[in-house]
This record gives sequence, structure tokens and C-alpha cells, in this order.
Amino acid sequence: MVPREHWTWPQVGGIELAAGPLGTERPMEARVARLEADVAHLRTDVADIKADVRSLRDKMDGLKDAIAETNERIADAKVWALVFYITLAAGTFGTMARAFGWI
Repeated sequence: MVPREHWTWPQVGGIELAAGPLGTERPMEARVARLEADVAHLRTDVADIKADVRSLRDKMDGLKDAIAETNERIADAKVWALVFYITLAAGTFGTMARAFGWI
């Protein structure tokens, strides 16, 4: 029985391909053509990414305006709430003064 050293070791060793050993070099022209095709593909991908970034920038500008408007509304609500609180406190104190006979 042959001991298994490690599960990642090749299971079949010493078998050559039927067509013989593969050449390590491909023709230079084929490699250059493949690189040119890859570069063209990368250029189109970069152009698409640029367009997406521009659209995201436009959306972010719109969102920034909406946030500024919301902040203004919150500031207005705070002023309204403060005035409302003062009015309620004055009414409560007036009612208490009337009930205790201070007025």
C-alpha cells in the first residue's frame, strides 16, 4: 500500500499527454493581439465606470440639497416647539396662580 502524504499531492503522476509535451511559448503576435484586446476591453470598462461616477455625483448633489432643506425645516420646528413650550408653561402658571388665589 502506498502512503498518502497529503491530500493536495497529485493523484496521477508521470503521465504525459497523448499529443506530447506542450510548448511553453506561443507566437509573439498572438500574445500581443490578446493584450491589445484586453486593453481595449479595459478602456471600455473605465469609460463605463466614469459615466457611473458622474451620475452618482449628480445624485449626491441632489441629496445634499435635500439634506440642507431638511435641516432648515428642523430648525424651524425647533423654534416653533420652543414658542409652544413657553405658551404652555405660561398657561399652566396662569391657571395655578388663579387656583391659588394669587391673581
